[in-house]
Amino acid sequence: KRLRAEGIEIVEGAQAQSVAQTDDGIVVTTEGGSHTGSHLLVAVGRKVNIDKLDLDRGNVAHDRAVKVGADLRSASNRRVYAVGDAAGGLQFTHVAGYHAGIVVRAAVLGMSWSKTRGDHIPWVTYCDPELAHVGLTEEQARDEHGGNLEVIRFPYEENDRAIASGETTGLIKLLAVRGRPVGVTIAGAHAGELIGMWAMAIANRQKLTAMANTVLPYPTLSEINKRAAGAYFSPRLFDNPKVRTIVGIIQKYLP
Repeated sequence: KRLRAEGIEIVEGAQAQSVAQTDDGIVVTTEGGSHTGSHLLVAVGRKVNIDKLDLDRGNVAHDRAVKVGADLRSASNRRVYAVGDAAGGLQFTHVAGYHAGIVVRAAVLGMSWSKTRGDHIPWVTYCDPELAHVGLTEEQARDEHGGNLEVIRFPYEENDRAIASGETTGLIKLLAVRGRPVGVTIAGAHAGELIGMWAMAIANRQKLTAMANTVLPYPTLSEINKRAAGAYFSPRLFDNPKVRTIVGIIQKYLP
């Protein structure tokens, strides 16, 4: 909404059919029509650079990347590891670093049980406002957890630092199952900085009580994370019949 409000046209599910330079600028043609602009930014990632490694000679199975298992070892030659882009999957610098740690633990320290996981890998789209995510999407979570899934939303506009900074556009969407976060999406200022707390929580399978009980400095945007976790417990506390009865008794007898 923010991007569209600034006059940016977003075309979803489109595939470029042709690109041409004209007197009016650069024209990109899709099935839905043509789009003209002054510049063209191509952001499609990189092709894995393994063509000159002669992998076939080493009996290392590959197609677009090396075929590996969860331990990052070649599926056809267990003496060979592949990390980062060469292992396929998410092409992020932080994923390459994560892979390197697993290989070092296995190859150097003998921790052969070290395996990769994908449920705690965060990603960030550096637009304005930023968009960050970790874990399952809501659709994935519903397919996997069904009626046990709870969705909690907390808006930036209720955070004092966001108000003071004039950055109240955005929200955090928390997906929780039995008191644990399984997915988080943040759209708003500094979302990429905020998502790290949730990546740690999901990686360590922490309960939401860990986030809700954390004392954070005021006023900071990081309080959004704590408030979202607290919002999971609010209905359990204030909609609880026993709690309401106790509160009623206190209100009745206290002056």
